[in-house]
Amino acid sequence: MRLPNLYAQLLLLFLFGANSTHAGFVTQNFDSPGSAYSTLQSNDPHAGIGFLPPPQVLSGGPSGNYLQLAVRANVTFVDAQNAIVFNNYEQFATSRIQFDVRYHMTGSANGFGFVLLNTSDFGTSGGTVSSLKLDQIQVEQAHNHDPIGSRQAEFFQHSFQLSLNTFQSDRIQLFYDGYKLLDQNVAFGDGWHDLSFQADFLPTTTLFKLNSTYLTSNSSILDTQFQTGQIDSFSARPMIAARIGGAGFGNFSVDNISYSQIAAVPEPTTMVSMAFGFFAVGATVRRMRKRR
Repeated sequence: MRLPNLYAQLLLLFLFGANSTHAGFVTQNFDSPGSAYSTLQSNDPHAGIGFLPPPQVLSGGPSGNYLQLAVRANVTFVDAQNAIVFNNYEQFATSRIQFDVRYHMTGSANGFGFVLLNTSDFGTSGGTVSSLKLDQIQVEQAHNHDPIGSRQAEFFQHSFQLSLNTFQSDRIQLFYDGYKLLDQNVAFGDGWHDLSFQADFLPTTTLFKLNSTYLTSNSSILDTQFQTGQIDSFSARPMIAARIGGAGFGNFSVDNISYSQIAAVPEPTTMVSMAFGFFAVGATVRRMRKRR
């Protein structure tokens, strides 16, 4: 192979390879082994939390087994507050993160918290109730009337948090680092829903896509796209929590959990510099061969 052809092929490999997607995945459908996760159950002695059933895998979901995250059959003074958290050892600069989940909501329970924990703050694996702040999921409507851009008193550092509430009114809220980015009324039905969340990290802005569909009627309850100022990209691992407290009762379950993060594409200036580097090396080698 002649050297000019060799360097041309190396250049093409770099240019096209730079756009390939290197992704870290978390998947769990509770039928096959899937990604490893830890089960968490709060044990707040003041509220009597921790005496109701922990998260457990059951059969009979829309696509097979599913995870019953929290359940309370009647009004008691015992709260149900459970969570699962996944590991993610893939650490690299990301251009997009994607989270999908199928969830089930019945009764007048408080709600879900879907949290993408920044691994720089919360580690890549393991975790306990205290370190993961299970009591700070904030699914209770405590911030319903706060304006967009306000900050929670308690929050997950540098992490995304989706709160799905059924207490008082149905709504979906999105937070980053405790700051409210979205607050929208919806109409949850008693049954299974699909939810998809996507964040694209761009040089000057962050683009979001969020939608949720009610499976029974195949109807959309939320379909929105919006953008904010720049948020630094990060690797994350999902935590899913549910709380049933106060006068609430019901059943919160999840299935078909998927999380992925896609490696950032090199900046155009970096790609141009590399291209010049390839050609310079090739030219130098050609001159050396001519002198010989």
